[in-house]
Amino acid sequence: MLVVTWTPVDNHYLKDTRTVREVDVMPSETAAKPRKPQTSFGTLGEKNGRYYPTYVGPDGKRHKAPVSFTDKAYARAWLNAQHAAIEAGEWEASTAQEIAGKFVPARGKPAEFQSYALDLIRRSPTRQGLPLAVRTSEEYERLVNSSLTAFHGRDLRFITADDVDAGWDDMLDYGRLTQASHAYDRLPTTLRDAVDKKLIRINPANIPGASSIRTGKKVRRPSDTEVAAVLDALPESWRALFVCEAWGGLRYGEVTELRRRDIELGQRIGADGETLLPTAKINVTRAVVWSKGSGSVGKAPNSEAGVRLVPLSTRAAVVLTEFLAGDSAPADPDALLWTALGATDTFALVHWRIWGNAVEEAGVEYFSAHGLRHYAATLYAQAGATLAELQAIVGHSTAQAAMRYQHAA
Repeated sequence: MLVVTWTPVDNHYLKDTRTVREVDVMPSETAAKPRKPQTSFGTLGEKNGRYYPTYVGPDGKRHKAPVSFTDKAYARAWLNAQHAAIEAGEWEASTAQEIAGKFVPARGKPAEFQSYALDLIRRSPTRQGLPLAVRTSEEYERLVNSSLTAFHGRDLRFITADDVDAGWDDMLDYGRLTQASHAYDRLPTTLRDAVDKKLIRINPANIPGASSIRTGKKVRRPSDTEVAAVLDALPESWRALFVCEAWGGLRYGEVTELRRRDIELGQRIGADGETLLPTAKINVTRAVVWSKGSGSVGKAPNSEAGVRLVPLSTRAAVVLTEFLAGDSAPADPDALLWTALGATDTFALVHWRIWGNAVEEAGVEYFSAHGLRHYAATLYAQAGATLAELQAIVGHSTAQAAMRYQHAA
């Protein structure tokens, strides 16, 4: 093995004078290699404007951060967190790197959270690649603007896991768990997109269960007696509308967009072989939604499952046939079956008020009009409809959704 020694000779250095004849000449004023700045704990390396913290752990090995930092303060904070874990006796080599998740390193250009989140909503498609529905976009924007105020004005590159935890605690303080959960969904979605756009390296929004927590309030499925009592208490001109909800399982937005041409009336022979009984089917192809900018707007259902042909029972067909034969129904096939013309309130408010008055007059425990949809789904299931048939009739795109609408009799 060749051993190299250096011997100073008249301001020069002679390299291994016994075995090497040539003389290497080096300036006496050699520039020293910059040393890494020492911190109170660990070491900060710096290269091209980025900081690389390292430290020697209790295991005697040198550990480095899994990412580099553009902000020196965040690099020091990472070191301090590691030091605190060591001092508390909580440090483990296998989990030490997880602490880095609390210090999201900036990577791209500055981006204010609220503006970025709202822009993401405008450019996000549905699972089918289509633009988000107007009502969905407005709801997402409302959640960002009203429930995520703790992150307004913040550069999303510097939002840490501690910030997310504090914001989640603030949302829970309002006591509306379902809304807090929906609002939280927009936070990891926004930061995940920032990771994809290489603005940040780590998504700090990772609270277990935050996206699935719910208030727990359930829609009450009314009994046959309660439904019959409320339907009898309704004004005759409105009874057929709620029959479509109770025995057809139509959504509010679907039943309020129905036109005369959507109803198929017919007859069938009864069990005695002589009596003709009325039949009715409803073609559901559109639904009405309310938008801040446009008011009530008719549109196609949210999914393909929403477009369907709904057969009604004989008793529902009787009510609908009588309604269409009366003076309250429009003659024009393209006209809406029910309107709130002449009323100073919106149709939704008129619908809610008429329903509330009927429930009160019937003297039964209150249940919402949406409970009629649960009632209808349970009736179809009790009549022997398979899960696939139930999905097709009620308009659910998944079996899980269809199961949620079934109740024990």
